[in-house]
Amino acid sequence: MLSSKALVCLAYLASPILGLAFPQLPEIFKRASTAYRTEILSVETIFDAENKGTYQLIDATGDGVPDLAYIKTSTSSGKVEVYIASASSDYRQVILDTETIFPADSDGSWLLVPSSNTTLPDLVHIKTVNTASRYVEVDWPLGENEFQVKGNTYKSIYPLSVFKPTIKGFWSLYSYNGDGVLDLVYIRTSDSGTKKVEVHVGSGAKQYGAFTNEQGTVMPLDNNGRYFLAPYSSKTAVDLVYIKDTNAGLKEVEVHVAAKSGSYNKWTFEDGSMFPQGTGEHNSIFSLVDFSNDGILDLARVQFQNTTTGNVEITVASG
Repeated sequence: MLSSKALVCLAYLASPILGLAFPQLPEIFKRASTAYRTEILSVETIFDAENKGTYQLIDATGDGVPDLAYIKTSTSSGKVEVYIASASSDYRQVILDTETIFPADSDGSWLLVPSSNTTLPDLVHIKTVNTASRYVEVDWPLGENEFQVKGNTYKSIYPLSVFKPTIKGFWSLYSYNGDGVLDLVYIRTSDSGTKKVEVHVGSGAKQYGAFTNEQGTVMPLDNNGRYFLAPYSSKTAVDLVYIKDTNAGLKEVEVHVAAKSGSYNKWTFEDGSMFPQGTGEHNSIFSLVDFSNDGILDLARVQFQNTTTGNVEITVASG
């Protein structure tokens, strides 16, 4: 519900904290740059601090600046709800407040992705456990009117995938091959065959029914933060990023990057940040987002619990 002051908001639900810690960073990487040391934004948003879903920074208005989305999966309506606060209002104005066609479900990952037929992004559910097909399923409704479909029914574009259900890692949609088609990405972070973090990709061109990539990386198994793909080295790059926010060797939130151009077997960047370690554990989500619109990814923290203002807060360190 909306309070008299603001709209309630949600938190990112991280995967279980399992596995081994990264070793102490080599001396060459300690204070290797000035990246992520200077604060460029600190703002209180309209959303009340709450942990009942997923937060995401995404440009939902087309102005090049990330807006704040809250995908609420534990609701009184029994449906997933989506709220978006605009960056242009310093995150104080809600531009979307809607109940969706999806039933409330916490089995898997919820995310917004760019839409091909609407201004606002599409809502997608990657269901990774308890699926009827016994495969990971991607629920991406066909239809208009943003998140609602006429008749309150929808047909999923991709009802199943090549992946078997699992909770051992991070899931997302990303144009891995650079063809503009969103592929299904699974970053395995524990119990892998290579004993390293692995990147597995289901081809969007084949409706996620075939692998287009499966490989180990330079990253040791570690579950003290969040993994994702990002355009770190260039605007079209598909680099692997690990933001380690607990048990960090530098006692700070650390950013680790391995580039796709090096087959994820070479470090592109490793260093700490302005954020002390532990600042993200259980109450924040970190991501790399271009807030300055200069082609360089900044380190953003969305804090959804234990904030000083009682509202969700965004803090950004310049890349």
